[in-house]
Amino acid sequence: YSKEQYETYIHKMDIQEHLRSSIINGFNGFEVYYQPIFNTSCNAIRGAEALIRWNSDKYGFMSPVDFIPLLEESSLIIPLGKWIITQAVQQCKKWCGIIPDFTVNINLSFVQVIKSDIVGDAMECITQEDISHKNIVFEVTESGELENNPMVRNVLRSFELLGFKLAIDDFGTGYSSLNYIKQLPLDIIKVDKTFIDDIVEDDYAQAFVKLIVDLSKTIGTKIVVEGVEHKEQYDLLKRLGVDYIQGYYFGKPVPAKVFEE
Repeated sequence: YSKEQYETYIHKMDIQEHLRSSIINGFNGFEVYYQPIFNTSCNAIRGAEALIRWNSDKYGFMSPVDFIPLLEESSLIIPLGKWIITQAVQQCKKWCGIIPDFTVNINLSFVQVIKSDIVGDAMECITQEDISHKNIVFEVTESGELENNPMVRNVLRSFELLGFKLAIDDFGTGYSSLNYIKQLPLDIIKVDKTFIDDIVEDDYAQAFVKLIVDLSKTIGTKIVVEGVEHKEQYDLLKRLGVDYIQGYYFGKPVPAKVFEE
C-alpha cells in the first residue's frame, strides 16, 4: 500500500467524475478554441485547428494534457468528440461566409475511431450544416495503431471516399514511419514542433523538413509545420517550401470570438 499512489488515484477518479458531470450537464465548462493556420503562398490565414478546453467548476482551467487521457480512458471522449465536431463544423460554416475555402481541422481520438461510428457522426453533422466536405480536415496522431490496425485504416479510407481531408499530426515523433505517407490516404502532413524549436541552428531539423517537403510534392500532399514562434523560423520554413505554418508566431488557441477579431 502506498498513500501517495492511493491519493493520486482518488484525485484522478474525482477529475473523471467532474468530466462526466460536465458532459452530462450540456458540456458545461467545455469550449472549443481555434488556432490559426497560415498559408505561406498567399500570406494569409486560411484555416484553424479546433482544440478543446475545459474550465472545471472545482479544478479551474485544466490543461488538455491532463484531462484528455482521462476522457479516452473512460470513453467519455466519444460524446465529447461528437460535440466538438458539431461546434467546429458550425463555426467553419460561419467563417466560410467570409473566406469560402476556409478549413477547420478537428482532432480524432483513437478511441473515437475504434469505438464509435465516427464516420456516421461526421456525415450527420456535415449534412445538417450543409457545408462542403472539403472545408473539414480530420487529424489523427501517428502511432503504431495507424499502420497496424485494419479498423483504423478502413475508417480513414471511408473518410477519403466521402471527400474529407485527412492529416497526420505530430509527424516525426513516437512510432514514426514513412509507411504512413505511402499506405494511408493522407492529404496533409503536420510536422511536430520538436523539429522546429532549434531549426534555425539545427542542420538535421532543416534536412528532415526539406526531405518531407520534397516527398510531399512528389506524392501530392501538403505540409503544415507546428510550433513556429519566431520570424527567423518562419522565414526559413518558407524558403524550404513549407505550405502552411501554425504556432504562437501567428496566434495562440483562442475562443471563436477572439479569433474573429
